[in-house]
Amino acid sequence: MTGRLKRGVRSGGWFLLLAGLFWSAAVPVGAGPAGELEAIRLFDEERLAAARPAGPEAAEAAFREVEKRYLDFLERYPRSADGRNYLGGLYYEHGWPELAARQWRLGLLANPRDPFLYNNLAEYFAHDRGQPARAIFLQEKAVRLKADEPVFHYNLATYYDVFRFTARRRFGSLERVYESMLRSYRRALAFDPENYDYALVYAATLTLSPAAWKIADPVAREEKLAAWRNCRRLAPDEPTRTMIDRQLRRIELQTP
Repeated sequence: MTGRLKRGVRSGGWFLLLAGLFWSAAVPVGAGPAGELEAIRLFDEERLAAARPAGPEAAEAAFREVEKRYLDFLERYPRSADGRNYLGGLYYEHGWPELAARQWRLGLLANPRDPFLYNNLAEYFAHDRGQPARAIFLQEKAVRLKADEPVFHYNLATYYDVFRFTARRRFGSLERVYESMLRSYRRALAFDPENYDYALVYAATLTLSPAAWKIADPVAREEKLAAWRNCRRLAPDEPTRTMIDRQLRRIELQTP
């Protein structure tokens, strides 16, 4: 990731394997009032990271200290969308999604064209409120507002996958949802071609999703092989490459 963390749910993302979901937080460039907010953000990350090994009481004290810094900043700059976004991310990580969503909504009142806030609210409605249609709508809006942000396309593809029956109501068929999902994964990779996580999920989707979705497989064997070879190129270690080699051999043995 490059640039300053536009913190919604914190950077890095996580695998929600049972749901088949890998969601990623968003990273932009630019801010304001830049210097003070950036200093708070850096303090936030360092203070919390240092406190966690000391136990829950130290972590809670660090959380309160960081929260106060954001609240003091927002008292002076109440219309800072970035400040609302960062504080919302702090609350979300702390397990307070409703407080997080309130800050993100306040951020949108200050800047209704901030795509990162739509991205983060999409996560909230997807996983904390169980409203997949609204999550998809918000994620699509984030994509429209900032079409060159790879994680927005990635998250949208993920929602199309996990909430495919909701998406089908608009697209008309699972086949069309699948096409839209692949298009979004490809766009994410086009903007971030060295991202191993993106490459892995895309390759796995090409290979596994048609059977899981119970639809005809529209993807040629050569495209699947190319996706896995790209994944192998980006693999972080030898055990991962060995796993990918096994997958490549399985595909090569399939009848074209």
